[in-house]
Amino acid sequence: MFGNSPFGFSGAGGGGGGTIGGGGTLNYLCKFTPDGLNIGNSMFFDNGISAGLGTITPDASALLDLTSTTQGFLSPRMTTIQRDAIITPVNALLIYNTTTLSFNYYNGLTWIDFGSTVVTSPFNTSTSTIEVGDNFQAVAEKTQGQINQIVASISNSNTFMFSSINSDVAGYESMPILSLFTPSVTASSSQVVTTTPTLIEEFITDLGYPNQTAIPSGIATVHYETEKVSGANNYYSYAEIYKRTSGGTETLLATTDSSSETSANIRVQVTVSVFLSTISYLNLTDRIVVKIYCVMLSSSATIGVYYDDNTGARLQLPTAQTNLIGVNKGSFGIQILKGQNVITTGLQEVVTTIPYSGTITGWQIYECSSTPVSSSIVIDVWSDAYGNYPPTIADTIWGGSKPTLTAATKAEATGLAIPVTAGNTFLFNVDSVTIARNIVLVIYVTKTS
Repeated sequence: MFGNSPFGFSGAGGGGGGTIGGGGTLNYLCKFTPDGLNIGNSMFFDNGISAGLGTITPDASALLDLTSTTQGFLSPRMTTIQRDAIITPVNALLIYNTTTLSFNYYNGLTWIDFGSTVVTSPFNTSTSTIEVGDNFQAVAEKTQGQINQIVASISNSNTFMFSSINSDVAGYESMPILSLFTPSVTASSSQVVTTTPTLIEEFITDLGYPNQTAIPSGIATVHYETEKVSGANNYYSYAEIYKRTSGGTETLLATTDSSSETSANIRVQVTVSVFLSTISYLNLTDRIVVKIYCVMLSSSATIGVYYDDNTGARLQLPTAQTNLIGVNKGSFGIQILKGQNVITTGLQEVVTTIPYSGTITGWQIYECSSTPVSSSIVIDVWSDAYGNYPPTIADTIWGGSKPTLTAATKAEATGLAIPVTAGNTFLFNVDSVTIARNIVLVIYVTKTS
């Protein structure tokens, strides 16, 4: 007789009919032989509680236990059109979508792609995306490509080109920021150089630059070209970097290493650098000055310094680490992902701090399911000093401007002026919610320290 089985019959020894013979293996599901007249061995094992394929010890918590080190599980494969043609799909129905090349499951309301992109990251304009399962830190890390672009831009802002245009300060050539530099013809300055350091040329940043309060520690580099116009013997060169006040007072910041010695009577490229071991503090009205010197090892000679045009002559200052976030801008927030479940009200399991003080200027909120769903949600943020952790509802930062999504897939607010303090802790509370399953909240801050 055939017994009970998840598949309709279980493998007991012996045949089940008058003309069917043979015997299967105990506890294995019966399988007819190719002639249809006998019962042979099967790969399916049934212990009356769980069934196993590839195992004789299926896990008791599993209805079906598939065990293999050489084969995988293959789910039904179909196109999006075929998927959508399924009549009344049951909650949790799973298929592989050959149109989107991703697994889909039905959450009782709609088909969900899992493991696929759900929203373009609101933190950048590159191709980085937030994916299902990402926490907020992961979201932030995916902005690295955009940060690299910002770094490149900031690096340009700390590069000053040696031009042939006279500065507004008598005796100096202009040293414009790279983005404002227009190459002209190659220019040169020459002097008779002795064994005493001889000043060849001086450059100064344009009025209003570098427009920063400090030069961070790091490597400063000066590049130019030199040529021994006449004379013999070896010479070398170096540069001095100064800050200059609006009143004309110059203070030496650093002296570069000396260039290699040369006796050649040809133009050579020179790159000299200096490590700034400490921060050099500036007034916003201060300017930067570069002075180039040449020295003969013996005797004297006429030495020229060349710049502008295609020489690439320039000063490069180190970039402040704080600028990597991008021009005194910052952001923090929360990502709430519940998959097929609706987000619940109350405190979320996220706490964060920010390392800077500043002013909240706005926020953006997104419903970020694979197909964004029109939803409603109100998120409060509580903040207090680290020593007072945890903050409570009495510590709300919003007043009457809580981030709110009302029957929509996105919303934003701008023009806010809410102070935040470095080191404070932040908790996120969902006051109310309808439908929303996947939410990203981004809070934008202008840093003050």
